[in-house]
Amino acid sequence: MAAKKIEIDDTGRTVSLNVTIHRATRGMTVAELAERVSALGRPLTRQAVSEIEAGRRRVDVDDLVVLAVALGVSPSTLLMPRADYHDDVVAVTCGGRLPAEDVWRWIVADAPLDHPTGDTTEFEAAATETDAFRRTARPAWEVRR
Repeated sequence: MAAKKIEIDDTGRTVSLNVTIHRATRGMTVAELAERVSALGRPLTRQAVSEIEAGRRRVDVDDLVVLAVALGVSPSTLLMPRADYHDDVVAVTCGGRLPAEDVWRWIVADAPLDHPTGDTTEFEAAATETDAFRRTARPAWEVRR
């Protein structure tokens, strides 16, 4: 039996869109981005970059990192859904639809994705959960600072 193809989900579509936007903003052609990425040691053809931008090719973590370097941004920038305001609702794979600020704080290891908000008891629980998240999500040397 043939394996079922894994579809590109919300975050994959976000990365595709962000690669396109950051490439175009820099006035770079698809071929120029492919050349830049290949020069960094991760050979991607112009066709591969076109397929990434069109959402027809999955981006693995190595692709994500080299695309970020080639575009002069952080991998977090490519992972973050587009939003004009901190309270815009954005879509994230397995996270559903959430305020952009919550998603950004999670991507940069500042807060867990599902932190509670509300009364003082929930706020105190959220602070404890956030501290635990930061200790786990950040590099040990950063936690020790």
